[in-house]
Amino acid sequence: MLDKPSLLQKIIYYVQLSLLGLMILFAIYFMVTVSLKLPRDIYRTPSLLLVNLTLANYIDLIETRGFLRNIGSSLIVAGASTVVSVTFASMAAYSLIRLKYLYRDWIGRFILFTYLTPSALLFILLSVIISRLQLGNTLHGLVFVYLTFAAPLGTWLLMGYFWGVPIDLEEQAIVDGATRWQAFYKQRFVVQGMAAGAVKG
Repeated sequence: MLDKPSLLQKIIYYVQLSLLGLMILFAIYFMVTVSLKLPRDIYRTPSLLLVNLTLANYIDLIETRGFLRNIGSSLIVAGASTVVSVTFASMAAYSLIRLKYLYRDWIGRFILFTYLTPSALLFILLSVIISRLQLGNTLHGLVFVYLTFAAPLGTWLLMGYFWGVPIDLEEQAIVDGATRWQAFYKQRFVVQGMAAGAVKG
């Protein structure tokens, strides 16, 4: 067992955490105060005090710079990328762990190599593909680009998730009449039941 920290060690830990917290809070405070000042107050009379505050920057950001439209586009791209990548990654990971077919191991290795490939090496290829598909400057094209990075990572992570579910439970469900899709979909309920049992135990 690990030894309990002494009083001096606890004091050192709390002092370090307090300093880190102050640094983070100062950065947030500085960001907020700068955003509430006009450019002339920022550059001509720099100060950390809350003087000459104004909401003009926020009004200009929302009314003339399309901030809300950009936020909406980001939410659409992030949501679509997440839903599509999780959907396809979960099915790919399930098939690689539970099903037996030709070259299954090689496909798993290929997904790992794709995940480990530096993203900078794919930029030129992706730009050519996006241009050929006429998806440049569109949300669809951005979703497609994000999927090339999110899908391999999601597949690799979910493979570990499916490895953690005992195959005996799934086989029992199939014997009791569950289809393969039902066994795949209800994996999360099995994991939740296992976690609840572990907590009670």
